[in-house]
Amino acid sequence: AIGFLWKEAGTTCIHLPQTHAVIKLWRALADHVSPGARLLTETNVPHAENISYFGNGEDEAHLVYQFALPPLVLHSFVAGSTARLSAWAAGVGPVSSTATWFNFLASHDGIGLRATEGILDDTERAALVDRTRAHGGRVSMASRPDGTSTVYELNLSYLDALCTPEEAADAATLAAKALATHSILFAFLGVPAIYLHSLVGSAPDHQGMKASRINRRINREVLDADRLVAELAEDPRRRAV
Repeated sequence: AIGFLWKEAGTTCIHLPQTHAVIKLWRALADHVSPGARLLTETNVPHAENISYFGNGEDEAHLVYQFALPPLVLHSFVAGSTARLSAWAAGVGPVSSTATWFNFLASHDGIGLRATEGILDDTERAALVDRTRAHGGRVSMASRPDGTSTVYELNLSYLDALCTPEEAADAATLAAKALATHSILFAFLGVPAIYLHSLVGSAPDHQGMKASRINRRINREVLDADRLVAELAEDPRRRAV
């Protein structure tokens, strides 16, 4: 959470100029001491704020997490329309000769919606919330400065969020949607990354979430290597994915 690196009383402590100065220092040191090393920043904030960590494209992060991509791809499948995704993607171009996007769909956290502010409307976000809750997933909220709350992230496995509960029960349908979404991921400008649980077709870990009382645990199942090998051969869902 690099955006909160520098603390200063009387401020929100996010995106302060001193934080960007530290990243520029790290970039200069990395480029001098270890050319080829890459700085990757993670800031789950609205898209315009997120890309500020590229600096001028040459002096801050080499890679920035592309937080808008996961919820916009998910929206395309829930809404049955790529209009929002395509319109946003048309404005995402090359950064520089030394910097680019770090693209992902799922991660150890939830599906963040902050990056969709100004891109999806409240009705479209509500549809993603409804899909998450239909699977028994959770919705994590964040407070706005005015005291109201907004959806921060959806807590569910990405593959299940793509499907209705009925579709998710069919291994072939779930695997087809997994392949389709990851085809978008691989085609998108930047460096693609696949979350391990998406790669092996993990189901939501409802028990782990309830036992820990941590919403994000639904997408952090603890895998046993020997059991996973067996399930990849025998479990219809894992095998299909």
